[in-house]
Amino acid sequence: MTFVCLCDPIRAHRCLCSHLLLCVSSLTTSDLSTFSESAAGNFAYYLRLCGSVSALGGSANCTLVAQDTSACQQQIAGGGAGEGGRLTTFDLGGYDAAAANQTQAQWSLIDAKNPAKGVQLNMTGATQCWPAAGGPRQAFTSTVQMLCSRTARPLVVVEPSKASPCAYTFLVKTPLACPVL
Repeated sequence: MTFVCLCDPIRAHRCLCSHLLLCVSSLTTSDLSTFSESAAGNFAYYLRLCGSVSALGGSANCTLVAQDTSACQQQIAGGGAGEGGRLTTFDLGGYDAAAANQTQAQWSLIDAKNPAKGVQLNMTGATQCWPAAGGPRQAFTSTVQMLCSRTARPLVVVEPSKASPCAYTFLVKTPLACPVL
């Protein structure tokens, strides 16, 4: 099995992303978004593959936090609102398409032994995460997994666990991530 549009993930990110763009251009031209409700509050999530989220519409506050953010969380109601009761926006990961040496984002297969599972993009975000009260701030990390699925599904966000409070996973289920036999 081989992927039609993907280079060897060991090679430079540009090769993988430029080939991926040919296959999944419909996923790279606009923001993917979803909402979640939890005891911590209600959140909106925005994601743009291989680029920055839009400075227009619902994701506009994301670019105020970081212009190159590709993954963003906005608190839209309730829970632990920020200082002074303000709702907060966080840069969960960035992809700088112009960077000659991409250090913020790295592509790989989800499972090297089973490429049919799909590909993933690991991104580093802003140093805005406080994993422990009074502890040092850490950078958010986000993993975008493009999973092979017979039909496209809505974006799903897996919120951090207590063990990894600064790590988010975005699941994009799409036939575009499936290998061609």
